[in-house]
Amino acid sequence: MTTRRDYGLTLRRCIERLDQQGSGRLAADVTGEDWQDVLIELWGHLSAATWNRNLAAVATFLEWLGDAEVCTVRLPALCKARKIHIDETKAEEREDLEFLWAPTVDLRERALWRVLYESSSRAEAVLSLDVENVDLRRRRAKAVLKGGNTLWVHFEERGGELLREYIGDRTSGPLWLTNRRPRNWRDRPASDRSPDGRHYRLSYNRAARIIKTFSAKAVAVTLHILRHSRLTHLAEDGVDTPMLQAISGHTNPATLHRRYSKPTSRAVQKLFAQRSAAGP
Repeated sequence: MTTRRDYGLTLRRCIERLDQQGSGRLAADVTGEDWQDVLIELWGHLSAATWNRNLAAVATFLEWLGDAEVCTVRLPALCKARKIHIDETKAEEREDLEFLWAPTVDLRERALWRVLYESSSRAEAVLSLDVENVDLRRRRAKAVLKGGNTLWVHFEERGGELLREYIGDRTSGPLWLTNRRPRNWRDRPASDRSPDGRHYRLSYNRAARIIKTFSAKAVAVTLHILRHSRLTHLAEDGVDTPMLQAISGHTNPATLHRRYSKPTSRAVQKLFAQRSAAGP
């Protein structure tokens, strides 16, 4: 569902921009260079991952137009995916994240960020949770991951307490709610609205902006860094690979170790200090 929604948003933004450049043009009249110019204008200044995601959506759409014999437009050969560089320092120290769940933080954000951290789950999966799929007694929730797979997302006592307080007497509907009507609210499924019809499911983009703005003056945290940091901390605590895979949902242990389970700089410093104290 998320992929389909993002795909639609990408094409809608591109088509709006193309209409501004030449209102009423047929698809066959739009050149590959026109598509490239729009891609660069909208996403050329953003991260490689964001560029690649939107580029792939446009390329797939143009391939579909070709298969449907509407037109045979293709993106220029130089308009291609960018290499994504892995940042080995993305994991934050445990104590550096404490400000995210301080009592002064709004309850929804405190609960969301704590559950994201404790579960090590992908943000899209946690944001897709419904109240009826949360098992507070066992401190787990049934989440749908990329590709449609379903698994239990587990959280700890601290996250469970915040969730219990945030849910209150609600028994159904989206877990994370917002009073702001989404820009694409007409395209959102009925399951993204609260039972009273007055609230909507908190979107990934909105949640990402909130944590980015909140943490800008402290440690620059993103939704993904919470997952990244938690897996790193669990690995530092000696949690083995099969358990890390069960927690994170990774099917490939190589990806897990390459990107997530490397010790932080502070953990290395602690090891060196212990060795120094032990003597030569």
